[in-house]
Amino acid sequence: MGIIKRQAVKQSIINYLGVGIGAISILFIYPRATEMVGLARFLIDTGTLIAPFLLMGFGGVTIKFFPEFKTEDGRNNGLLPFIFSIPVVASLLFVLLSLLFQPIIQDYASGKDEGYREFWVFIIPIAICLAFFQLLYNYSTNYGRIAVPAIFQNFIKIVLPTTILLWYWELISIDTLVWGIVANYILVLLAILLYLKLQGRLLFRANWAHLTADRRKRISNYALFGLFGGIGSVLAFRIDSFMIANLISFEGNGVFTIAAFIGNAIAIPTNAVNQVSAPILTSAIRENDLREVKKIYQGASINLLMVGLLLFVWVACSVEDLFHLMPADGDFAQNPALIGQGVQIVMLIGLARVIDMGTSVNNPIINFSPHYRFGLYAILALGILNIFTNLFFIKTLNLGIVGVALATLFALSLYNLIKLIFIYWRFGIQPFSTTTVKLLAFALLAFLAGFFIPSVEYTLLDIIIKSLVVAIVYIPMVIYFRISPDFNEMLATFWNKIR
Repeated sequence: MGIIKRQAVKQSIINYLGVGIGAISILFIYPRATEMVGLARFLIDTGTLIAPFLLMGFGGVTIKFFPEFKTEDGRNNGLLPFIFSIPVVASLLFVLLSLLFQPIIQDYASGKDEGYREFWVFIIPIAICLAFFQLLYNYSTNYGRIAVPAIFQNFIKIVLPTTILLWYWELISIDTLVWGIVANYILVLLAILLYLKLQGRLLFRANWAHLTADRRKRISNYALFGLFGGIGSVLAFRIDSFMIANLISFEGNGVFTIAAFIGNAIAIPTNAVNQVSAPILTSAIRENDLREVKKIYQGASINLLMVGLLLFVWVACSVEDLFHLMPADGDFAQNPALIGQGVQIVMLIGLARVIDMGTSVNNPIINFSPHYRFGLYAILALGILNIFTNLFFIKTLNLGIVGVALATLFALSLYNLIKLIFIYWRFGIQPFSTTTVKLLAFALLAFLAGFFIPSVEYTLLDIIIKSLVVAIVYIPMVIYFRISPDFNEMLATFWNKIR
């Protein structure tokens, strides 16, 4: 767990700094311009929705087949030019088709707000940059390097609130705001290319002879399943923004974005652990080392759940206070009914993320094993289920944006349950233990302590007091009962350095 722990901690720190910046944006900037936030998120999330079609499944190929290409001189038998070739062709085809079918795309990509029809074209460069950034990000994980690319990935958390605020102050137009978003993704793509160049990893000399007929066949099969898996993934996790914009409004999308951000912040460590675990799990599975797989599976579950429960309890005790911190001239203050919707969305999304964290690194275990096809079927099923549950809760039950959050909780919980059962059936391992029960009990005690403590008049002070009470109850129990040996070891190392 050494490299996993170091790199995951580094990326988590970077991501939580991004969360800190995002929290300032969510509390003090975005509530002033929910409609612009909704437009921006629509463009970004639609680009993310398209990116898997451009990658053609080669994002996973970058990690899965790296051991077969790896060489001592770092040239890796021309892996980089090979994984670039297909997405480049796909991107050129995407641009051509977008221009040919412009009227049809414009109708579906403008949401319910007709005034924003002309902005659909900006989705094209966003989608292409996102696709190639993800490809290079995955490539860098093979070398255990994710911290610096994670910084690039978080640039949008500075650029978006800055442009939103400039628009709110009437210093820039909507056109300039959208151009700023596009410029961000172009720059981060150039930044990761430069980073890999400086690391000596950006080598484009091809060795097509290494692509034997058997290897091409295996890569093609894996990429095909990876393509459908990527499509399923964005349908499961990124379709919300598109559906809210088309079924409700850009303003509703902005409100959902603000509330969902708070709930999703709980899951920040998940991506770091998944990214760093992937190459190690790939090697362990190839060598049939199930003891190592089980060790990572259970260790990641405890560490993720330990952090996730603490963050969830903090949020649960102070979520209403967070909305009351928002500016008096913002949409939430002017429409108090939005606060009730926001609280429900935060709690539903937060609970879904805690369940996802507790079920650990089940995605890498399945996706980088001989049973990766099941991962495809599961994620496609989740994507389809998410669409239908969104439609049911939004249109049939008329629950609006709260229905979207409820659909996420239902679909994600069922998805993780299916993966747990499959991994136990195929590998005979599962991530839970008596330690899991202890963590849940500690979190419940911490929640009761924070929830029932009397509130004070000042909102910010009330949040601080409740957070301190939760931490004082939860953290000492985690340390005393040695819930996470990794966490105790990190504390001991930190304490020794201070001494």
